[in-house]
Amino acid sequence: MTFAPSVALFSGSMAAELADALRDGRDLHDGGPARLAILDPTTERLERARAIVDHGKSWRGRDGIWFAGRGLIADGGTLAFVFPGVDVAFEPRVDDLARHFALPIPTCTTPRNLHELGIGIVAVNRMLDGILRGLQVVPSHVAGHSIGEWSGMIATGILPDRAVEPFIASLDPGSLKVPGVVFASAGCAAEQALAALEGLEQIALSHDNCPHQVLLCGVETSIETAMARLRDGGVLCQKLSFQSGFHSPLFAGYLEPHRDNFARLPLEPARTPLWSATTCARYPDEPDAIRALAVDHLVRPVRFRELVEVLYATGVRVFLQVGTGSLVQFIDDTLRGRAHLAIAANTKDRPGMAQLRRALAALFVEGANLDSSILSPEKHVPAVRSDDPILADFLASMTAIADAERQVIARFAARDPAPRETDATCELSVETLPELSDHALVRQPPGWPVLSDREPVVPMTTLVDLMIEHAQRLVPAGVVIAVEQVRAHRWLVVCPPARVRIACRREASDRVQVAIGDYCQGVVVFSDRYPAAPPPDDVPLADATPGPVNTRELYDEHWLFHGPAFQGIAEIGALGSDGISGTLDVGKARGALLDNAGQLFGYWVVVHHEEDRMAMPVHLSRVRFFRPHPMPGQQLHCSVRVKSVDEKSVVADLTLARDGHVWAVVEGWENRRFETDARLWSVIRWPEKNLLSAVRRDGFVIFEDHYRAGATRERIARRFLDERERAEYERQTPRRQRSWLAGRIAAKDAVRDLLWQLGHGPLFPVEVTIANDPSGRPVVLTRTGRDVHVSIAHKPDVAVAIAGEKPQVGIDIERIEPRSDSFAEISFSDNELRLVQGEPRDEAWTRLWAAKEAAAKAAGTGLSGAPARFPIRDRAGDRLLVGDAWVTTRRYRDFIIAWTQP
Repeated sequence: MTFAPSVALFSGSMAAELADALRDGRDLHDGGPARLAILDPTTERLERARAIVDHGKSWRGRDGIWFAGRGLIADGGTLAFVFPGVDVAFEPRVDDLARHFALPIPTCTTPRNLHELGIGIVAVNRMLDGILRGLQVVPSHVAGHSIGEWSGMIATGILPDRAVEPFIASLDPGSLKVPGVVFASAGCAAEQALAALEGLEQIALSHDNCPHQVLLCGVETSIETAMARLRDGGVLCQKLSFQSGFHSPLFAGYLEPHRDNFARLPLEPARTPLWSATTCARYPDEPDAIRALAVDHLVRPVRFRELVEVLYATGVRVFLQVGTGSLVQFIDDTLRGRAHLAIAANTKDRPGMAQLRRALAALFVEGANLDSSILSPEKHVPAVRSDDPILADFLASMTAIADAERQVIARFAARDPAPRETDATCELSVETLPELSDHALVRQPPGWPVLSDREPVVPMTTLVDLMIEHAQRLVPAGVVIAVEQVRAHRWLVVCPPARVRIACRREASDRVQVAIGDYCQGVVVFSDRYPAAPPPDDVPLADATPGPVNTRELYDEHWLFHGPAFQGIAEIGALGSDGISGTLDVGKARGALLDNAGQLFGYWVVVHHEEDRMAMPVHLSRVRFFRPHPMPGQQLHCSVRVKSVDEKSVVADLTLARDGHVWAVVEGWENRRFETDARLWSVIRWPEKNLLSAVRRDGFVIFEDHYRAGATRERIARRFLDERERAEYERQTPRRQRSWLAGRIAAKDAVRDLLWQLGHGPLFPVEVTIANDPSGRPVVLTRTGRDVHVSIAHKPDVAVAIAGEKPQVGIDIERIEPRSDSFAEISFSDNELRLVQGEPRDEAWTRLWAAKEAAAKAAGTGLSGAPARFPIRDRAGDRLLVGDAWVTTRRYRDFIIAWTQP
């Protein structure tokens, strides 16, 4: 008996017809291009499907729903069968398929060696090909990966039926002798892998699978060396369990048995175009040319990535993996960002009939005309909404039956061994997740060309979504009801692109621990259904008042940093001493809905604190889910209840509900408070209009670095330094970094203040670059067209700078401290010492030295160990005549500041 839920199919000329049919509770099957498939069409799933259809955007399988207003095949794309070859993921689920279609169970589905693995792969691929064709799923193109091309030769008739059994029989253990070499997988592009092989012997790149995965084949010593080189470059590598030498020159001495086997086989032209991953071209028609290619195929690399590109260029838009393996991931990685569908006909994560039904549903929606009889759609679909009490009772009983059916399926599925761990590497960037360009922490000028200067980061809520996605692979039939113990350790910046390892480990049947590199971790909790939801949070807030700003002001005035893709606060409701409420728009960006709830919480912190207002999420105790994720365009009410506030963090519970039904509850959302005073907060909001330094009436600026937290200094550096300057900052020693950064802040603020005085408009810190000429003198570069000069001086906690339109600007700051008699003998003349006679010695000598330093900087030479070159000739109060230039000096706390007049 096969336990598989039914799939309801709809087709019409346009999406609106499908939506109407769902509302009216009627079938619609006119064969039109607008198509919908719903796995296990419960009332709740039907309602969700209608929302998807109303939204109009293609939906490919999430939550058991497929929809397209006009599918890829209906729009002119073609279907390709792709057959997997040798793969560590060969764990087929075909027993139930064999029972349903009255077929013999393929041999060697649990292989013990390479010989049995080859036979098992060919047998499973052949069985699935036959089933699909029997269901009128016919490809326009066929391709294979590695020995998957042998399956392609069978499927296209190159190997006629009469030759198949002799061919399989030829795969006896004696014919599969292999060299003593090993394979290794590397998570990088072919070019990077080839660079790691330079100078190594008996090693080759054997498989170019996709932009982020290749295989290397070679002797043990060379493999170990290549892996070490790649790991030094941050590439994840893993030695594989099987040995063959296939697809590398190292197999050349083992070809004779295979050449003899192919020589004996009758070969015919392909009935359907078969494409070679060796040549990235169609198979030839002539038997001798086919034999030559089939043998050559064993010693040349698998160019699967290139082959996918070629097939896409010929018009293939739907790729069906006819077998069990990793080709879907390879195709998705290669065609990332382009319209396509890749789906497997069989997978180790789901019973055979269940996965076949999903594949057929997906193909139907994309426009394939197939035999849908095994999908067993219901003849009468209940309407999404009805006030009829009799119908409501009927629907409730149907839902109960469906729930019982799912429990039975789950029990049967639980008898099958499930993997306990998965390990995947993902690239996170603004290319793979374009919305991250709207989650950049640093405001820069509109159209600023350097993305890294904006610091795009992955929100913690997006990381939670990634956790759920990857944990689901270990519990494919489960419903995610909670994510617990989420802790973010550091920012995940995605410019340059970040390749992160996502490791999942099944702690129990219903709990999966997930670690996303060293950035974030958490536990995903599963059940067979959503739990009963608590009532909405409708208790009034204490001391409630209307929010002080409207939604547009919230974003346009930069109380929050988020760009359009993450701007989901539709309305601020009430603001109380113990929390805040509001309305959220469900956006399309991954993790945006929970991020919007966090924004509401963050705004409460901003309003209620003058110091340390910047608050970012670091920990979620638990997020509980009671319904599927709402659809884009819907709205939810969010209430935030603040539970605790201290100097370092703020903790709250959040409730999100739609139409009075709670979707999710967040318990223990902790925001860390970052060090921010009023001056820094103004720079965070409006960096183009505000200075972090204080402007002195004497014409210079002073920056006092009282910020103690390293994280705060990093935030400041990101706002003041561009990409090149940050690299220079990183090259400083840890002891020097702080004073170097302080000097750059003061210099940029001095230049911006001068330009504002000269009538220039808003100017961001990154629009001012401070470089150095060969002598070390600071040089100002701006796009204003004005010739501006600057002088800088800094100590560990304080920096000063002065800017002018003339080159003769100089400034120095010196700490008042004891100086020896020998220092004075070297540095000052008797006449200079007489100018400060009678004054406290430490302050007087510091004043003389600072004046000389400022004058030397103005001259563009520096003291260069020769203070006598800058004699102090006269004095008028705090002003000293150094050479021909007057230098003003002032005591500032424990320092003397000296500067020339710009």
